[in-house]
Amino acid sequence: MGHSTGTGQNSESMKVKYLIMDYDGTLSEGNGIDGELFDLMKRVRLSGTKIIVATGRPKSSLPQLNQLREVTDALVMEEGGIVLIKNEEFIRSNEKWQTYISSLPQGLTYASGEVLLITDEHSLEPLTKRASEMGVEFELQPYKSWYFLTPKGVNKLSSVIYTINRMGEDGPTMFVGDELNDLKLIQWADCSIAVGNANEKVKRESDVVLNGNDGEGIKELLRSLLSDSFRC
Repeated sequence: MGHSTGTGQNSESMKVKYLIMDYDGTLSEGNGIDGELFDLMKRVRLSGTKIIVATGRPKSSLPQLNQLREVTDALVMEEGGIVLIKNEEFIRSNEKWQTYISSLPQGLTYASGEVLLITDEHSLEPLTKRASEMGVEFELQPYKSWYFLTPKGVNKLSSVIYTINRMGEDGPTMFVGDELNDLKLIQWADCSIAVGNANEKVKRESDVVLNGNDGEGIKELLRSLLSDSFRC
């Protein structure tokens, strides 16, 4: 894929219907979003683009949740396990999975949200073995030195598609991410973008690589969308 900064002269500008962005390492370094970025997100929404944030974080650990809800149309959390559209919350799970995550063995390293299970490489094998013994099918996504487990068929991509279908409008999609668990969305989106600090494989798979890291890269992107100068 190309490694432009999104301002090439030989491509046409695109009117984005859905701008989907990862949170950690993309919108934010992890500690929140500054006022300038919030303002740019508001302006992009006012221009007619719907904004979806897709993250592995549970709702309880998302900084500035109320402000984030004000500048987005939907939140996809827990690696797709929880979808929040306006004031409606959808839990994308099943009874078998919930029984599994509520009965995990002691002595292992893991954390769980309402749906998402996070573990390290040492506890991964016994946890997946337990799932197999219970006949529980799952998705497995790497994230830095951790692993994300969700029910089979539930991941960031499937839940973004679920969200767009519930919102009931079609149109061009743009996704911005940074890590390996973003690759399915990178490969699916009409225009895929990596921030400057993204994993090298994510950069190679993306249509565009931004100059700036995380939030500064997103500001660069949003300004170019608002000025109609972005090229994918």
